[in-house]
Amino acid sequence: MSTNINFGKKLGITGGSGISLPSSSTPPFEDTTSLLYDGIDMYQETTSWSTLDGANEFTISLWVKIDSLVGTNRLLGGYEIGTASNLYMNVYSNGQMQCWSGGSGSNYTRTNVGAITSGIWHHIVFRLLPTSVEPDRYSRQRIFIDGVVNHNSSNYSNGPIPNGTTLGIGANYNNSNIAFLYPTNGNINEVAIWDSYLTDAQILEVYNNGSANDLKTLPTAPVPTNWYRSENANWLGGYYETTDEMGNGAKLSSRNMVEASRVNDVPPTFSKLSTLFDGVDDFVSMGNVLNMADNGTDAFSMSLWFKTSTNGIQQLIGKSATNGYNIYMQSGIIYFGFGTFGSNGIWGRGSIGTPLYNGTWHHLTLTYDGSQDISGFSMYFNNTAKVILTSQNTTPSGVSTTNHFVIGARGNTGTASLEFSGNIDEASFFNTELSASDVNTIYNNGIPNDISGISGLVSFWRMGDNDTYPTINDVIGTNDGTMNNMSSANFVPDIP
Repeated sequence: MSTNINFGKKLGITGGSGISLPSSSTPPFEDTTSLLYDGIDMYQETTSWSTLDGANEFTISLWVKIDSLVGTNRLLGGYEIGTASNLYMNVYSNGQMQCWSGGSGSNYTRTNVGAITSGIWHHIVFRLLPTSVEPDRYSRQRIFIDGVVNHNSSNYSNGPIPNGTTLGIGANYNNSNIAFLYPTNGNINEVAIWDSYLTDAQILEVYNNGSANDLKTLPTAPVPTNWYRSENANWLGGYYETTDEMGNGAKLSSRNMVEASRVNDVPPTFSKLSTLFDGVDDFVSMGNVLNMADNGTDAFSMSLWFKTSTNGIQQLIGKSATNGYNIYMQSGIIYFGFGTFGSNGIWGRGSIGTPLYNGTWHHLTLTYDGSQDISGFSMYFNNTAKVILTSQNTTPSGVSTTNHFVIGARGNTGTASLEFSGNIDEASFFNTELSASDVNTIYNNGIPNDISGISGLVSFWRMGDNDTYPTINDVIGTNDGTMNNMSSANFVPDIP
């Protein structure tokens, strides 16, 4: 982009095309790194920070992934007097959070036990409302986990925070009291502080459906007073120095970190959970839905992510028993069926090889154009078109069936067989033949993304994200799934 200025026109002189001056542009927001704390003695501190001096209201936001809940993880602390802290955010071994702000007295707020799960990125906000907004001392402080208030108990008997000059991230800042460091074991990312309170709706803007975003361009939330990003951390030979993105605060200096402490581990931009199947009796049934023309003239596509270490026969997705349509796998080969097996139908296979069951995530898409011939099928494995070999190719019949549409097994009116062992994520069904470009969009360089804008999408199951046991929500249509022989523990933070 450039700006053209025609000085002749400005002065009333005709002719000339003017000159072009380069225009400045702001680079797009990218969240690519976080700082990893070892749970022993790593932290960051500043000794000249006063944003919350005498604060009667504030909001603190950060992203965290705790690797171990053993002991106390202090995410942030400040305004220390000896071993006493006038501001802190702690995660305890039972997954409960407690935050504290203010001078003497009882000034805490707590979440429920289990609010924080190890190994998962969480967005955490600690907020203090002014008395003009909330005079009730038991309601002034709240903790938000992943955009939602999580509250067990609270009290705010004295305040405001006394004047001070210190802030620590990842531990108690006070290096002279090693026994009171409470070092964090895990990652911390995007620490932002406002000297005012954010509304519940503005906190949801910061949460951004689980993805870190540009805090300078939120729809209604004000820009933060301080914003510490690992992208602004510079390695100075023996420590990281992190500047304030807003230019308003002191620099943070790391203690006991190494250059490798900055890692490419950030909150996932879309998928955060997958569904784990035990290979014994787990399956998800959508019921008798997603029927197609019995003679195979309807185009369709199915797509999903999966991970398995099992080489036996197991079905990924479909609506079949002895007839219908499905995708299953065995011995490094992916098979698909369409119609009535052994008589009138299309059965094909794509040879993948050992990488199929190597315990890593893969993406699979099967497309069909409605031509009633195997040549109308295409199979894409990790965005690469595979050669399809023919097992059977006759004009289909029996595509329409009363069998249940099932993920993770072969289903027949509520029962199942060929159970899948492993993880499945982001499954979808289309009533169109997807193009190679569509498949490339879904694959997205190996990172699941929002595919709701792709034409022909009928059903989209996130397989854990925003699901509540025992229901797997269809976020596009009405074909919700029911988990069978499973529990909420089958939602796991194992994603592509």
